[in-house]
Amino acid sequence: MNAITVAFGTHDSSIEPLTWSARLAQHLEAPLQVLSIVAPVSAEAPPEFFAELDQRRRQDIEQATKNAGAASADVVVLNEHKPLAAIASYVNEHQPTMCVVGTHDSHEPGGLGEGNPAHHLLHHCHVPVAMVGPGAPTLDGGVFVVGVEATGDPSPALQLASTLASATNGTVHAVHAYESLSEDEAERWRQIEADLAGGVAAPLKFFPTAGHPAQVILEHGDAHDAAAIVTGTRGSGGFGGLILGRVPAQLLSHANRPLIVVPHPAARSNT
Repeated sequence: MNAITVAFGTHDSSIEPLTWSARLAQHLEAPLQVLSIVAPVSAEAPPEFFAELDQRRRQDIEQATKNAGAASADVVVLNEHKPLAAIASYVNEHQPTMCVVGTHDSHEPGGLGEGNPAHHLLHHCHVPVAMVGPGAPTLDGGVFVVGVEATGDPSPALQLASTLASATNGTVHAVHAYESLSEDEAERWRQIEADLAGGVAAPLKFFPTAGHPAQVILEHGDAHDAAAIVTGTRGSGGFGGLILGRVPAQLLSHANRPLIVVPHPAARSNT
């Protein structure tokens, strides 16, 4: 399995994603990679000055990694002026299993920039992106909530949720939101659950629920103290909002637990 890559900034919110990533990497038996972007300073400084900065940054990250409970990690420090663009480029080149970021960061040296890093990366990365904020629930034996269509087909998001649940002795909750319920659809629920469960390795429960998709997913995640919410993107398109899709965009704005967004296969093929 490829690495779990976590983008480490200077803001305090970077600690939680690092800790979460370390635990996830242990469960998946995957390498942990810590990616730090440091904007270059004066070009007139001697080479040893940059070497000292790089070494100091690596030592800080290695200490933070140990504090997060990871035995070891591959530390990558890049000197770039645009942190998020550099992360997206690196991730697309190296194709980790997942790229993990915090909910927000800062413009301080080594920061990822103000705002939500995940929102930017999801428009430019072709691997799953996880957004992890403070107070993330435990992964052990957790519930992984994933939004599904009423087709019974295992989507990439469902497959990833199953992989995570299998590695953590957890359960997949496949949530389908509907506006109205016909008699024919009600009879199909049991077959849909059987089809979904047959396509994944982890234990799965199917929850058809009336309401708006994003609201239904968020409320279900809160009700079951989900370890993470997993969703997919819309696919390829000419506008960033169309690529991301309405539901993932709303989840990014309102999720209060780890959110993992899995790119549509069409987006991955456009690398």
